[in-house]
Formats: sequence, structure tokens, C-alpha cells
Amino acid sequence: MHAALAKVSIVVAYLTFVGGLGALCVHLAGQAGGHAAALAAPYLVTTDERPLTLVERRERYAVAAAPVETEAEPPLIPEVPGIPLAVLAAQMDVAEGVELKTAHVAKRGSRTARAARPARLAAADVFGKSFGVMLRASR
Repeated sequence: MHAALAKVSIVVAYLTFVGGLGALCVHLAGQAGGHAAALAAPYLVTTDERPLTLVERRERYAVAAAPVETEAEPPLIPEVPGIPLAVLAAQMDVAEGVELKTAHVAKRGSRTARAARPARLAAADVFGKSFGVMLRASR
């Protein structure tokens, strides 16, 4: 009698487990279906209007984000200098000459004067640098 009761209890436990597993699957399928329906609702066509494509949506966003055009101010016309143009040009030449001399004096005392002169490169080095190739055979 104990053996028959043990067999029946094992079958009942198995059927309970399979039924619970089935109920869990049905419950999870309902939950997943509800979430999928909520996510797909904007993309489902419920009227005669088709959903906008990605390009159309971006065009609409670009039009909405475009800056509002305002009336432009008239361009400012600079005043004519009070001195003749030849004198102004001569003053600018003198100022540029002074600036170049001060820059040359500053360079002379530093190490950048040597580095400013380009090093002599072989054609193979230029070719190798521009194409990412190391040319060992040319040396």
C-alpha cells in the first residue's frame, strides 16, 4: 500500500509541477505580449495614414529646429581714414618691419631657429610617409 501511495504521490507531484510550469509560461507570454503590443502600438497603422519614414521624420525635425530668420542689419561701412592712403600704407609697412625684426631676434636666441629649417628628405622617405610604407631597400 505504501508503494502505491508513493507512486501516486510522485505522479501528483509531477503533474502539479508540469501544470505550474504551464501556468507560468502562459502568464509570462501574456506579460510579454502586452509589452510587445504597447511598444508596437505607435507603429501599427490604425487609420488610413501611413507612419512617417525615418527620412521624413528627420526632415520635420530639421524644419522645426531651424533658426528663425530675423531682419538683418545693414552692413557697416567703415569710415574713410583721415590720412592719405599712401601714408597709411607706409605706416603699415614700417609696423610690419618692426614686428618681423622683433620676431627674428626672439628666434635667434632660441632653439626653434634650427628646427624651423626643413630637413632634407629623400624621395623614398616622402613616399613611405605618404603611403604608410617603410622603404628599407632604398637605403
